[in-house]
Amino acid sequence: MWNKENIALSHFIKKGMRFISILKKIIEQYDSSSIVLEEYVVGEGSYKAAKGLIRVNVKVETDKIRKVVISGDFFMYPEDGLWELEKLLVGSKADRAAVLSKIKVFYEKTKILTPGVIPEDFTEAIMRGVEGTPPSP
Repeated sequence: MWNKENIALSHFIKKGMRFISILKKIIEQYDSSSIVLEEYVVGEGSYKAAKGLIRVNVKVETDKIRKVVISGDFFMYPEDGLWELEKLLVGSKADRAAVLSKIKVFYEKTKILTPGVIPEDFTEAIMRGVEGTPPSP
């Protein structure tokens, strides 16, 4: 039985199908190599340190860290040091030596405290995220 809701739904489906067919035609005009939505990849890494779990989401573009978000179950004093570390890592080369070097400098300059977690632990979590991503274009 047709009522207002069914008629509205029928109209919406027709409009939706029309939109999909138009979108398909637009996409067919371009080959897939010319459509670039994102030029970066996001990787996830985690590492169990002596006194906590470190989780990392890292965005890598052309072998550089473009964004990193560090979370997990560990202590850092002061807590806002975590955001400072994330900002410091942006722009770093996405290789183990460069990341470890930046983290060690961060520890020395800020006198940050992370009981049971050392710079190498953060580096391992980050590199697991970096290495878990396919190569960027």
